[in-house]
Amino acid sequence: MSNSPIDVKVIPDDPETFSKGQQHIKVEGQHIPEDARIDKLIDFDALPKFTELKEENFQHYKKVEEEMPSLDKIQRGMKVKILGAHLKILPTDKKDHGFFLENEAGKQLELTDFLEVNSTSVLLLSVPKDLPTGWYKIRIKSGWYADDTVIRNGKSSPFLVV
Repeated sequence: MSNSPIDVKVIPDDPETFSKGQQHIKVEGQHIPEDARIDKLIDFDALPKFTELKEENFQHYKKVEEEMPSLDKIQRGMKVKILGAHLKILPTDKKDHGFFLENEAGKQLELTDFLEVNSTSVLLLSVPKDLPTGWYKIRIKSGWYADDTVIRNGKSSPFLVV
């Protein structure tokens, strides 16, 4: 790229060498994964745009992202960057799995197809222009990556769609 040094971390493929000195805890019973956690909703268009892939640009982007407050009002048609942990929605044939907006009456609107980014720590939602206004919560229901019969849930704080 620019002939700059690259840091490489090498991990041995020998399990005994890799785990030497590591504390191991035996867990009995079925593992229950952590729920999806929604930390922040951000206006994606308000974030700085990259003109060049440089470390200082990335650091500036992360700083702006951290300092932005979480949205409590969302406009129809905008892109919302959702930050958190364990957010990824796994594909499934089950109709009750996916990314949902739940209104005050408890009715859920399935919006998985409106996600432009679907990763573990970031979701990017294109809010439909015809979404009814009102108060909503995000609801996530997905299988756990290691065992899709184990369900991972998550929800957000309420926000207003205007």
